Amino acid sequence: MMLAFIWLAGCTNRHNEWFQERNFLIHETFYDNNQLWKKESYKVLSKDTILFGHCIEYYRNGGVKIDESYESGKLNGSAKYYDDEDRLGKITEYKLGTMDGNSISFYPNGDTFSIYKYRMGKPYDDAYEYHRNRRIKTFKWYDNDGVRVIKIDYNKQGKYISDTGSPFIRAIGLKSGNLGVELSPVPNYQEEFHYAIEKKGKPYQSFTIGLTKTDTTYWAVFDHKFVSGYKYYAKVYLKDSTAIVREFKTELEK
Repeated sequence: MMLAFIWLAGCTNRHNEWFQERNFLIHETFYDNNQLWKKESYKVLSKDTILFGHCIEYYRNGGVKIDESYESGKLNGSAKYYDDEDRLGKITEYKLGTMDGNSISFYPNGDTFSIYKYRMGKPYDDAYEYHRNRRIKTFKWYDNDGVRVIKIDYNKQGKYISDTGSPFIRAIGLKSGNLGVELSPVPNYQEEFHYAIEKKGKPYQSFTIGLTKTDTTYWAVFDHKFVSGYKYYAKVYLKDSTAIVREFKTELEK
């Protein structure tokens, strides 16, 4: 099957052409100077013509602007976006029309500006934005529902400026009856976890233990059980390049 026709698109004077290439229908649209503007790939499924395969949009100078792939009419795989000087500005992963995977943006010199993770269209886990000197500018952490739990800002020297929210910290009941804890990662903090026990409102014991990284959080196990009359606290210390600047303290409950 061969299809070919040309038509004018209003005042833009763009013309279009259709043709067959292997098992795909290719639709090409041109600028008024005959420079290729878009090349789209289609398939005919159940009598409908839908986007399927590689699709590219170009700048007037011939450089690639958008490079995408489709499956069954939906974005699928890597989508790349370029500026008019052929520099990659952003790359985002999709799964059947939904953002799913990493979304990374770049400065014009190619250094990373931001990294976000998506799952089923929602951000999750840790996200970073960077200064031009490659130091962390902003850290964010999202829970599994896509809700931002904490945001921390740093200056160009890596020093803490401010924060919104607090680390996600919750107690975990273990089969042994011992106390466990799960918490969100925070950049520039000690790779260890602190917890304290108070008795009658006064410090009783304090411990430091190592952390184990899971898919999106850290966790730790205590050698203690909940005992009536005692209060148990989890503490995370936020550090900049020189010293501890913030302490997040959360009472743990069963």
